[in-house]
Amino acid sequence: MSDYKASFFSLLDEVKDHGGSTTADFIARVLPLIEKAHFLRSRNLVLGIYSIEDIYFNGRIIAIDSEGKEFRTGKNRIFKKPKQRYAVEVSGNYSEISKIEGDDYDQHIYDDEAIQENFEKSITKPVYLARYKSWDLETGHYDPITEIFTLGFILASVAYGIDFRDTEELKRFVENRERLYFYNKDLHPTVHHVIREMTPLYREDRAPSLEEIIAKLKNYRDFNPENYVDLTDTEGFRNLNLSDRGSYILDKLKRRLFDISRRNKLLYFNDRGGFLNLTEASVPMLLDYKNITERDLIFWNAHIQSQFISKKTVNLNRYLELDKNRFLSPALNKIRLEARKSKNEYGFDQLRVVIAFLHWYNFKESEDERISSPLLLLPVSLVKKKGVKDRFELNVNDSEAEINPVLSYYLKDLYGIELPDFIDLEASSIEELVQSIKNQISLGGTGIELKWRDQPKIQLIHKLAKRNFKLKKRKLSNRNSGLSTRSYDYSYDAQNVKPLGLAIFNNLIAKKHNELEYIINEDINPYSDLAVAERRRSFYHTDNDGDVNPLVWEVDTCNMTIGNFKYRKMSLVRDYSEILKADIKDDVFDELFSEQPRKINLEGYKKTSLADLYPIIQSDPTQSQAVLKARSGENYIIQGPPGTGKSQTITNLIADYVARDKKVLFVCEKRAALDVVFHRLKNKKLDELCCLIHDSQTDKKAFIMNLKDTYEAFMKKDMNTSTLSRSVKKSSIK
Repeated sequence: MSDYKASFFSLLDEVKDHGGSTTADFIARVLPLIEKAHFLRSRNLVLGIYSIEDIYFNGRIIAIDSEGKEFRTGKNRIFKKPKQRYAVEVSGNYSEISKIEGDDYDQHIYDDEAIQENFEKSITKPVYLARYKSWDLETGHYDPITEIFTLGFILASVAYGIDFRDTEELKRFVENRERLYFYNKDLHPTVHHVIREMTPLYREDRAPSLEEIIAKLKNYRDFNPENYVDLTDTEGFRNLNLSDRGSYILDKLKRRLFDISRRNKLLYFNDRGGFLNLTEASVPMLLDYKNITERDLIFWNAHIQSQFISKKTVNLNRYLELDKNRFLSPALNKIRLEARKSKNEYGFDQLRVVIAFLHWYNFKESEDERISSPLLLLPVSLVKKKGVKDRFELNVNDSEAEINPVLSYYLKDLYGIELPDFIDLEASSIEELVQSIKNQISLGGTGIELKWRDQPKIQLIHKLAKRNFKLKKRKLSNRNSGLSTRSYDYSYDAQNVKPLGLAIFNNLIAKKHNELEYIINEDINPYSDLAVAERRRSFYHTDNDGDVNPLVWEVDTCNMTIGNFKYRKMSLVRDYSEILKADIKDDVFDELFSEQPRKINLEGYKKTSLADLYPIIQSDPTQSQAVLKARSGENYIIQGPPGTGKSQTITNLIADYVARDKKVLFVCEKRAALDVVFHRLKNKKLDELCCLIHDSQTDKKAFIMNLKDTYEAFMKKDMNTSTLSRSVKKSSIK
């Protein structure tokens, strides 16, 4: 570390000059100070920031010359938060603050008396003070909670360029503490969240753990403040009976799985990146689109429906002209490889065919924006058969189509429209689903009309023809980029003059029109005078698709699309729904979400002789402590970023359990994590483990080999964690 020392306020001037800190600079500057404070906590000490003059800036980080100080215990009373629970944080004259009902318990209101400018005046209640002081320090008390508050104000200065020596800037910060985003819009929301939870007036509301603050700052990109709401502070939770609180918590946890942002293509769908519209791709390249028959296209007609319901293999080459449409084969192959990667990585197939879309409007956000969301999804697999001409086959895995769980949740939350979880296409039809949605919409009296588009629009042919024509024209121009005169019939003979320039013009510029161009440009189409209605097929129509009418919603079965959706979390939604429906009670769940103080079981931390340990791979003291804690029978979580030794700990945990005649159920989201652990348990490491078992060595080895065989069978069946959890739901495996 550099010996250079500058006043903390030199950094503050720099931040002001730049209009605030960036997220990366902020974390780099403040994290060493917070980590030092956290280290001292483990020694039952604090930094002891009694004055902002103790803090300095060495040109790179914020630091303090302190090796730790003892706690200060003030003689005066430490003010407690009022027992009466309000939906606001109150201060000053409590009688003037009215109670606010609702689930949002994070609204804070401060009056003018919350800030005390006169340092000579005795402190009779919790107040904000200038000069980076805290009311509890001024009453003679300094402990880790006091230090959280002081560090919070230092962080706020570095983030927003606020000088808390100025009372006016302090007032402005207190007034805007709930909307810190407007101080510095370039900072990541996690920074605003951390500063807000470190600087409440009451000690009871301040973040108690520096370790959690450090984790949030280090992993700020992955942190979601919505997942850190204290449910016990919500009005809904407090008004429930004790027996109903478990269902309330489960429902809240279930809601966190839904992503309703515009990034989620299960809600805001577009076919860019990894999706292929099979209906558009199946349009044949005919000169006259009126010659297209119903059996040429892939859309939800009687012919396609019979193949999907009977789970027959659909030969896509029968519908897709892969030779003419050169982009189709790479698109299908990309989708297939992505599906295989997902299955190998997660043991879960995310490939779906959307057989029906819902085109609808969200009146509560933008009534002019037409939203297209997948409505019915069917699990399929895509196979590529090699040959002289590659063949793509679509295998339908199940005739039971799933209602888009994200759309179902959102429609229920917005409009009270309830959709089923699944539709068995063998027993029921899409028409019944459309009628059910119609009936629910009509009960609302909104005037919304729901239509069912079961006939493809003829404009799809034009759209696909234009795309292919552009691709073909581009390839042709690339092919002719190197001009060669040998391919042209020209002559300068006096009896037969054929200028080269004229030959080039006739070949490149005045060339014959491409066959697809007849479809695009009606002025050169010999059939353009024939009206569409003259020879119109009954299976399509020509309505314009660009009209915006918020009162007309549409179920569309004429845009069947294949692709990989981010679907893994949705299997957990089904599990939550089953648990809520069955009203399953579990002691572990009740203990985890209990409001009562937890009893610490120190049995697992007792000193253990080396002969009683079974580490088959090297481990450090913290990993060994985690293995010993498991012996206490408590439920706990080991959390950390990649490369911190979690897999090694799990490996030693399994070895320890097997050595003590315990059974192990090991479930992972990613196959890579399974492979890492079982790679250590197999081969030589298996022999090491068996040598550590004293008595029944043969039986233990047989057990581990069975465990390995179970793992291999598990991966061959491509079972996912949701399927596994359902298969063992009624068992009592521990």
